[in-house]
Amino acid sequence: MDVENHGDSTDEQMGSKKKFWFSSDESRWLFKYVRLNDCGELGEDWAECLVHVVARLLDLPSACVCLAKEGGRRGVAIKRVHGAEEQLVHGNELLAEGVEGYDKAEARNQLYTVENIHRSLQGFPAPEPYSCWSAFDLFAGYLMMDALVAACDRHHENWGLIQDGSGRRWLAPTFDHGNALGFAVRMEDVTRLLKDEAELVKWVRKGRNRYFRARPVEVAAEAFRLIAQKPREYLEGRLHDLDTGDVAVATRGMPEEVLSEERARLAIKIIETNRRRLSDAFSDG
Repeated sequence: MDVENHGDSTDEQMGSKKKFWFSSDESRWLFKYVRLNDCGELGEDWAECLVHVVARLLDLPSACVCLAKEGGRRGVAIKRVHGAEEQLVHGNELLAEGVEGYDKAEARNQLYTVENIHRSLQGFPAPEPYSCWSAFDLFAGYLMMDALVAACDRHHENWGLIQDGSGRRWLAPTFDHGNALGFAVRMEDVTRLLKDEAELVKWVRKGRNRYFRARPVEVAAEAFRLIAQKPREYLEGRLHDLDTGDVAVATRGMPEEVLSEERARLAIKIIETNRRRLSDAFSDG
């Protein structure tokens, strides 16, 4: 998708990445530029798209995304998760409503815990087709996916509830997945991790979400201990049945200059390694 930045007055202010809103086919989309480091462009665009594929394979509602460019610069376009007459109530607002002393302006908050997220989502449902689940039942699936894809950015503004005009609220689809799947690993380290399974295991174990004290697999396991049995069994089943061959097919649909074969192979290995780690953690729980 090629997009144009018309200097939209509703440019997105949350987060640290440069981004802007635009309209296409009567829908609102957020364009996010990939960031640069001394080695060139990071892989936030392909990671965002691959995690969307993983979410779909896990049957998790996820914001529609596609690779995009603006002025020749790489990025990703993400479709708004709510309708024109609805609004997104971000997690930090929900936590401030439900947890005494929670400062919604403090990004790294000591009160940002799985238990407090569970508390803040009490009484709200998941969306269709999971409306018989609680919002937190499905959110636990989001945390499982985060651990699976080595995501490190589930902060309190990249999840929330959708609210309609009557005030009814339900869990929003998952979104904002660019910091995942080794998107910023240097090429020499990609080669090393592909060659040495022990090094790869060590690398994924070191990974952490910057906003939780526990590491991603531990965060997911804690969340699963708080959800109902049927959602837990269903999510564990989806994890078990996930075919990484389907993810590999998606990688081959991306241009080589965006996602190299080596980085694609590493992304698959990350998923396979973390699936084993999650299965072990859920069995222990």
